[in-house]
Amino acid sequence: MKHHLIIILTTIPFILLSGCSKEDDLSNNENSTSSNTSKEEEKDNNTTPENEEGIYYVKYEVYMRDAGSVPYTRDIKFTSEKGEQTITTYNDSWTGIYGPFKKGAKLSLTAKGNLVANTAESYIIISVSRNNEPFSVKAEEREKGGDLLSVNYTINY
Repeated sequence: MKHHLIIILTTIPFILLSGCSKEDDLSNNENSTSSNTSKEEEKDNNTTPENEEGIYYVKYEVYMRDAGSVPYTRDIKFTSEKGEQTITTYNDSWTGIYGPFKKGAKLSLTAKGNLVANTAESYIIISVSRNNEPFSVKAEEREKGGDLLSVNYTINY
């Protein structure tokens, strides 16, 4: 009986150790090599901002409240990817997103309101997004009762 127990106890580790074959080890190495290769390929495909010029989008925001109950116009002039554009709106606020732009682009935003409330703060803001990052404010002007606001910004980051 002891003899059978010794045989069983000595064969169990042998069975456990021989459960992994050399082929299994090679296939695991192949998988790890291919996963490393795919990670390297991913890294090459995903260029970092330092290695690329950058794609920029611009968000313009304008707020000018009317002085009375009758809506008045606001003339808004801004730089788009197609050049300078002008729109007229009766709304107190306006937002527009334009692009793509390249580094070095000169941006301009001007808003002129007719009969703007002199007790309310008016503002215009230029925000920029690079490579799908969140927009960040680059230029703004705020003025109480401002009926003519203008800001400029050159994309330089």
